[in-house]
Amino acid sequence: MSKQLQRTTEPAAASPETMADLLAEINALSPTPLGEDDVYVRSMILCTDRVCESDWCRFSPTALAEIAEKIAGVSVLAGHDRRSLPVGRFFRGRVVELPEENPATGRPVVAVRAWFYWLAATSGAEDLLRNIDGGIYRAVSVSWRYEKDHCSVCGAATGCGHTPGRTYGGQLCHRVIDHVDEVLEGSLVYKGADSAAQVGRQRDAHSSRRVGGGFSWDRAWIAFMARALADLPLESCTFRAAGVLARETEAILHNLGWRFLARTCPASPRLVWYTAAEGETVDFARLAAELAGPGRLIVAGPGGRAPLAALPRGLRLSRLLALPFWNRPWWVLELEKEAVA
Repeated sequence: MSKQLQRTTEPAAASPETMADLLAEINALSPTPLGEDDVYVRSMILCTDRVCESDWCRFSPTALAEIAEKIAGVSVLAGHDRRSLPVGRFFRGRVVELPEENPATGRPVVAVRAWFYWLAATSGAEDLLRNIDGGIYRAVSVSWRYEKDHCSVCGAATGCGHTPGRTYGGQLCHRVIDHVDEVLEGSLVYKGADSAAQVGRQRDAHSSRRVGGGFSWDRAWIAFMARALADLPLESCTFRAAGVLARETEAILHNLGWRFLARTCPASPRLVWYTAAEGETVDFARLAAELAGPGRLIVAGPGGRAPLAALPRGLRLSRLLALPFWNRPWWVLELEKEAVA
């Protein structure tokens, strides 16, 4: 449902990890050759294999290796704001061990350390450097898409009935991310979901200094979803989404401790929740038809205007909201299906 910075002013040591080595990887991405005086370089602990208590997920060793492999070239953002230009760019990722034990595995915490750079001559470059090295910008968060996960208790891919965050026979249930399809961005944030995800001042490949990190959530969304689902048993709800938004819907539900139910639709749901794609023409009649009797229909989507077309008979609009998510405006329609005489 989703983590360190410093200017490389020290002399390049005569080791396998010299500034020349870092510049070679940076220049593999930059269209213009860059020298040591042209860039600032820092690194961060982007994510770990610890259970994240905000969404009850944990990366598998395979997923961490995929993140480390895919991170080069990915943008560094501020606060997951995808509408603004990047503040830096990742150029290297490595899987490393941290000097602490992971309760979920009984072994040292495994993490992805990611190196990034930004141009020294650009506006705000010195401010960014000072805020990182001074500990003001310390927490980080990674955004990704994944294809497969499984339950830590029984190993099932979906529909097992175990609830992330609950304990079964002394074992904490969580979802294990098996395969990361794409790393979207890494952000400097005010607070991250993984406390080990932090920005650090080191540039070398052997230091284990950490940065803060995690995934930032909009409180308005969390409060709304918690209220909307509070009086309904999970097995009576159907959740679906259009296209890539399915992952974002899933992430919100994970953050609230619910399992995404797109593939386990009950026969007679009391609530249907649908996340629409931007600009999609929503078929309210089809969605309402999924409610066998009276029930609740929630439709949400990105954009500033909700598709308030003529509602079918028996469907009443009870609330229209505008909520922020992923630093974008979203609309939310809460409708009630009434008994038709």
